[in-house]
Amino acid sequence: LPRGTFKTTIGTISRSIQLLLKNPNVRILIFSETFGQAKKFLSEIKQQLEQNQELIGLYGQFKKDPGWREFSITIRQRTAKHKEDTIMTAGVDVVRVGFHYDFIIIDEVAMMRNFWVNWQEIIRPCLTDTIGKVLFTSTPNGSIISMIYVIKS
Repeated sequence: LPRGTFKTTIGTISRSIQLLLKNPNVRILIFSETFGQAKKFLSEIKQQLEQNQELIGLYGQFKKDPGWREFSITIRQRTAKHKEDTIMTAGVDVVRVGFHYDFIIIDEVAMMRNFWVNWQEIIRPCLTDTIGKVLFTSTPNGSIISMIYVIKS
């Protein structure tokens, strides 16, 4: 999909919120081209969880101290004991090794340098124990289309 079609709003921000509302014990990783970009996405999610009165009215307060950081959050509704937070962030420049996730969102995969190496060595192993899922969002960019096809098949 081209730029400006709400891929990040729907696929990254809204999908993360939907997943944690459905299962407060979920472990989500938002992986972007840069760690800074992933943290910006988390900031938008936190804003919804802190200020959206409809969500708060239906599900209660989400913010938990400690557990509400710039790079990760654990919501108050969580009952499971995981070393991973509810939502964690990473980028090609800052990776998370040794964690396990139920869902990974990879935003703008077509813009990532060395994606295949990151996929094989870092991202894919994080899904093995949980039989987790991945959502790829991106603006098409030539060679990445065939790479995504190989990953999915």
